[in-house]
Amino acid sequence: DKMKETTDSGSWLYDVSARFNDEMGRKEEVFGDLMRQYRSLQAQPNWEEGEADRARMVSLVAEIAGHHKAGGKREGLVKGKLLANGVAKRIRTKCEAESEKE
Repeated sequence: DKMKETTDSGSWLYDVSARFNDEMGRKEEVFGDLMRQYRSLQAQPNWEEGEADRARMVSLVAEIAGHHKAGGKREGLVKGKLLANGVAKRIRTKCEAESEKE
C-alpha cells in the first residue's frame, strides 16, 4: 500500500509540475515532467485494468506525442509512435487476457 501511495502521489506531482512549467513557458521542463509522470504510471502494477488509469495513460501519451510532434523532427515522431504503440499493446494484451478468462 505504501508503495502505491508513493507512486500515485509522484504521478500527481509530476502532473502539477508539468502544468506549472507549461504556464511559465518552460517547454523542456514540461516534457521532462510528462516523461516522469509516464514512468511513474507505468510502474503502477496493473494500471491497464482500471478504466480511469487507462484513460489517464492514454491522455498522457497523447500529450507526450504532441510534444514530439511539435518538435518537428522525424526522430521525435518515431519516438511518439513507439510510445503510443507500446501502451496500446499493453492495454490490448490485458484486454485479450481478460476476455479469455470469461
